[in-house]
Amino acid sequence: MGHALCVCSRGTIIIDNKRYLFIQKLGEGGFSYVDLVEGLHDGHFYALKRILCHEQQDQEEAQREADMHRLFHHPNILRLVAYCLKEWGTKHEAWLLLPFHKVRNHLPKHVRK
Repeated sequence: MGHALCVCSRGTIIIDNKRYLFIQKLGEGGFSYVDLVEGLHDGHFYALKRILCHEQQDQEEAQREADMHRLFHHPNILRLVAYCLKEWGTKHEAWLLLPFHKVRNHLPKHVRK
């Protein structure tokens, strides 16, 4: 597995000409990271999923994931706010910007403990 592009400072990132402030890292998986960001244009919080793309096939799979988000409109599927592919030299990441929801609030009261 390669190294992710660093967005872990308190810096801003730009997606679709809108600026977002990095708040904190929410989690990571085998080939992706999820960060909490705040939209500087609207004050809303978003989950930024950053998928590491080592090969062209990885970029195509990330594009398919973005396309699937756009295809479905259902309350149990997060809508895609924005998508872009970022390149820095040989490093590539696909960025999917999704609404941020606190899962804890959606759990039954007896499970929230």
